[in-house]
Amino acid sequence: MGLMERDLASTSDYLLEEFHLRSAKRTRYSIRAMARDLKLSAPFLSQVMGGKRRLSVDKAFKVAKLLNWSERRTAEFLRLVQLEQTTDPDLKTKLESQAKGRTRAPSQARVRHFSMDHLESLSGWEHLAILELSQVDGFRNDARWIARKLALRPEAVEAALERLRRLGMIRQQNGIWRKTDPHLATVHDVPSRTTRRFHSKVLARARVALREEPVENREFLALLVPADPALIREFKEAMRRFHQEFMEKAEATSSKALYLMGMQLFRLDQDSNHRRTRK
Repeated sequence: MGLMERDLASTSDYLLEEFHLRSAKRTRYSIRAMARDLKLSAPFLSQVMGGKRRLSVDKAFKVAKLLNWSERRTAEFLRLVQLEQTTDPDLKTKLESQAKGRTRAPSQARVRHFSMDHLESLSGWEHLAILELSQVDGFRNDARWIARKLALRPEAVEAALERLRRLGMIRQQNGIWRKTDPHLATVHDVPSRTTRRFHSKVLARARVALREEPVENREFLALLVPADPALIREFKEAMRRFHQEFMEKAEATSSKALYLMGMQLFRLDQDSNHRRTRK
């Protein structure tokens, strides 16, 4: 059980991530099935995913197209394909520089993603709230103070602190609890009851804020827009980029208060063909 790093540093990383996302949604999904989807032989795909063989640029482009990746993700993938193939040191340096700038923003490289084991243990929103509150100026290593700040019971805070300590997610620095990882998030697009439970609790807190917080301390926006469902992946990537930019802007200032920003995107009109059985 441990935190899973989601740094996509090679073409095999991209393909492995795609495979894990698909197999999480379809329990019987296999390398052979993915090879069939990508019009490749299973042994060849297995070797590519294991880093033992390389995709040509032409084949990589066809793979990205079959996976319905966005233009940005495809460009990043193709850049890594070129990087892995070139023997020219100048081109290699140029591609490495482009890859670092495109695939990961400075703080994005430090994002760690929860495994489902961690998330199952931390499904209560208070765990992440305590972790982030520990970064705020004036944080106190006192369960009653934390409970008062987050509107929680002191015993719930104590239990959460113990769980975070046991999982190695906080440690004491100069007598104060501090989180051990800069940024934490769940793995994208993996269905889970635990993830739904966590977001349900976050939405419940949003309802309280809508009712009780002064309007100058909050912002609620909603947009209803007709769109093509085929663009859902690009919409998600745009939201994740904004999330990253928001986090970087917040980090560039002093931390004097703790805020929660939530974003949701879902289909509003009823279409039984697009409703999947929940897992």
